[in-house]
Amino acid sequence: MIYTHAHNWPLFKAVPVLRILIPFLIGIILNLIGLGSLNFIGLIGIITILCFVVYQRLFKSINKQIVFYFVLLLLGYLHTNTHRKNLYLNHYSKFSNEHSRVIITSISEVKAKSIKVFADVVQRGDVNSCGKILLYLKKDSASLKLNYGDEISTILNCRTIENVPNSNFDYKQYLANKQVYQQAYLKSGDWKLIATHQGNIFTSLAYQYREQCHDVLKNSLHNIDAYAVASALLIGDDDDISKSVYKAYTDSGTLHVLSVSGMHVGVIYLLLVTLFGKFERNKYTKHFYFLLMLILIWMYSVLSGSSASVFRAATMLTVVIIGKWINGNSPIYNSLVLSMFALLLYNPFYLTDKGFILSYLAVYGIVYLQPKIVGLWRVKNKYGYKLWEFTSVSIAAQIMTLPVSLFLFGKFPNYFILANWVVIPLSTMAIYLSIAQIVFQQWTVLLNIISFCNEKVICWMNDFLQWLTKINGAVTNNIDIALLQCLILYFIIFVLVDWLSTKRYASLLAFLSGYALMLVVSLTYEISRL
Repeated sequence: MIYTHAHNWPLFKAVPVLRILIPFLIGIILNLIGLGSLNFIGLIGIITILCFVVYQRLFKSINKQIVFYFVLLLLGYLHTNTHRKNLYLNHYSKFSNEHSRVIITSISEVKAKSIKVFADVVQRGDVNSCGKILLYLKKDSASLKLNYGDEISTILNCRTIENVPNSNFDYKQYLANKQVYQQAYLKSGDWKLIATHQGNIFTSLAYQYREQCHDVLKNSLHNIDAYAVASALLIGDDDDISKSVYKAYTDSGTLHVLSVSGMHVGVIYLLLVTLFGKFERNKYTKHFYFLLMLILIWMYSVLSGSSASVFRAATMLTVVIIGKWINGNSPIYNSLVLSMFALLLYNPFYLTDKGFILSYLAVYGIVYLQPKIVGLWRVKNKYGYKLWEFTSVSIAAQIMTLPVSLFLFGKFPNYFILANWVVIPLSTMAIYLSIAQIVFQQWTVLLNIISFCNEKVICWMNDFLQWLTKINGAVTNNIDIALLQCLILYFIIFVLVDWLSTKRYASLLAFLSGYALMLVVSLTYEISRL
């Protein structure tokens, strides 16, 4: 049997950044699953020795790149530790409940009896400190006026974050992944405002623009559900969406349109390409075009409130644009992998975010699977082909995210193709109309016309989804699969796609083997539950 060096594999040749990302990613995962430092060092030592022995036996030589890969793995582990603020010696939890100074780092969330905010503890007693805390302040005239960047003085009586009773959602772990480990409640007389505008100036501007957009939509859209959906589409604020409308989007498989993310940034990108695309073809205006695209993408990111999902999508698109700017033929895979590496360098805990994982899987599915799916059916009619091409994008994204979605959520929207046929064009139209409302807010007559059209579009979309999800069999619930089954499903998908594309016997055999393994594992799980 002829063995090939791993760095000569076609995948690593086509996407060389993977050689850096994979070991770095493994290091992050080993840290996130709770592997202690001593156990980690021991495991790495054993694996390194085994790799050298196996490599020596296979290739009769020692590959020094193995050391480089394990250094990257170690860096991934240590890099994750550097983002665990509770390990820092000056983390506020290391000090007693002394007088503290905190700076608010989020928009205030108004509850029935309290105001919820996140804050940085910058001083504890006489010592400069670090760390985030969840604060609940008694709802009164003073707390209602608090904004991002306000600094308050108080005595913090901290307690550990607790999960919501009778809920399957692990809120404590969710906040721990965001480096928030403790919370405190402040009564009306327990705190004092001592300074304002202490936050990041760009984040402050983002929140100000977000509130302006919020006010324009609220004042110009009279239907409550239409306003709530428009607010979610444009600035990611879904707090006012009714339970019935939210359930309709969830059960139809179109919930992604309500969270400002990759799709929304992509929609804005397509609009910009349509408006300014001709500049790319001119060698004199080419550089201006790419620079303008980057500026406008990040302006939209700021306008929408710079949420984590928008930041990730904007970063992903930025790397793709820069890759195209530097090298017009730059493979999209390299740009995607590089953007993921850059985001994990910024924050390794993105890997615990379901949106992060699903976004990259969806984009990879569109890039990798869509051309293969669209080639399975040769549609000669021009308009029929466009419809099939659009459908294949939805199918590709759904297939690539299917195993993880089943693992995380346990449900499958059976009419997702029909739902996306209607919702994606209408939501795209609603995004453009919502932007137009902001742009033309000073022209009352024009604003009223645009608002009327936007309200009708969103109402049509909401009514359609509520009708669709009431049909029998709209959603399959209570699907329970384990992590191993999720991984086997991905193996089955890849070998099946390869067989459909190449008709190779080996791929068909691998598909049947994967299917048989899935049956065995599923049967084993079922027996263990008896």
